[in-house]
Amino acid sequence: MIICTVLQAPFFVATRLVPSAVLDNWLSPFVPTPDAYARAAVRWIGHAPLCTPAVGHQLLWCLAGVLPDAAHDWLRLREHLRFRALFQRERAAMASAADRREKTAHAKK
Repeated sequence: MIICTVLQAPFFVATRLVPSAVLDNWLSPFVPTPDAYARAAVRWIGHAPLCTPAVGHQLLWCLAGVLPDAAHDWLRLREHLRFRALFQRERAAMASAADRREKTAHAKK
């Protein structure tokens, strides 16, 4: 009996946990849906011990291999800080909307 293991190295996959703010950026052409990623991943089983099954992920993997580590780290940090700022603004907007609803409810009483 032979057991074959395959390491799949995804980048971003568009799930319900990933807010639309993340998907609406320059990476969006490289972000597959879960179904598209799963289909591509199943097709890659048995081809290589390490694979990036989505075409967009393959391009990102090549780019990551060519860039110096410092540039790669800088790009990732910049993107994550931008996402953090977006999430903080969204959270603040949701909190202020909830406060307005609460004040309106108290005013009606």
